[in-house]
Amino acid sequence: MLNPTRKGFTMIELLVSISIMTMLVSLLLPAVQQARESSRKMSCQSNLRQLGLAMMNFESVHSHFPDGPSHKYDLLPYLDQTILYHLKGEQDEQAPDSEWDDLRNAVLAVLICPSDPGETSANGFLGDMAGTSYHANAGTGLLSDGFNGVFGYGDEAPKIYADKVVKTADIVDGLSNTAAFSEALLFGHSPRISSIWATPQEYFAPEEQASLTSYCESIPLDPLSYSYQAVDFPRGFPWYGGGMGNALYNHSLPPNRPSCTNGENIVTGVYTVSSMHRQGVNVAFADGHVQFVSENIDRNVWIEFGSRGSGEFKYPF
Repeated sequence: MLNPTRKGFTMIELLVSISIMTMLVSLLLPAVQQARESSRKMSCQSNLRQLGLAMMNFESVHSHFPDGPSHKYDLLPYLDQTILYHLKGEQDEQAPDSEWDDLRNAVLAVLICPSDPGETSANGFLGDMAGTSYHANAGTGLLSDGFNGVFGYGDEAPKIYADKVVKTADIVDGLSNTAAFSEALLFGHSPRISSIWATPQEYFAPEEQASLTSYCESIPLDPLSYSYQAVDFPRGFPWYGGGMGNALYNHSLPPNRPSCTNGENIVTGVYTVSSMHRQGVNVAFADGHVQFVSENIDRNVWIEFGSRGSGEFKYPF
């Protein structure tokens, strides 16, 4: 005779309960991950906003924007990093490399996007050094348009590309319509868009900019499987200096496309912004405001964002 007071779960009830719990967890995890990414995206935007404000304060003091290769080092005093800024000045230029370690290895939170899964430190031509997720806009494509962004090379510019110190008055397209900073993934994740790929030939004529960008965009999803070669200098390193690909990007291709050299010419390559945010990147404009830009943005609009002049792009798509 069965005991009517006995309590417990049947196997069917237990399995149903487990199934319900599994379904709830599967529904909750994406929501948690989405909330975390939303927080990381906001932190990333805050970093870019600080860079934009630092750039504006620099311009207010010096009456021009900093040069591209050294812009992050020049902005240190406006990012509450005065001690780090003076560290370089206190070192003798002939000092041993070991004496530069404090500067080279300084990983600054304001220069790293929390959504960037790449390596923040690397061993490069200068030894161990720290990197950055944020790059400055040098223009729409050096081969066709020169340094027509907010940041150029200054005295270090190749003589065949006219450059000058950029001032607020030079941005005739409007500060709110001209990109100043955006994101570029550090190496070690999503190699197609975080590495720089070497092109097999060099394009020389300005009208060949379209051919260069088209070749770069055609790089397959898994470049290494098709014998494409990545260059040996990582993007974003070192954070305190560097030229095209290291510290500067251009608007030749819309976000989340590949980056390439121009044959053996590094300066005239295609250096594209990228991120792990969903379908786009954060951009800080020259007036200091930050907005999220879709990777599906109209290509001509994206090119216009890269130019400090109006209607300057010269190659059709």
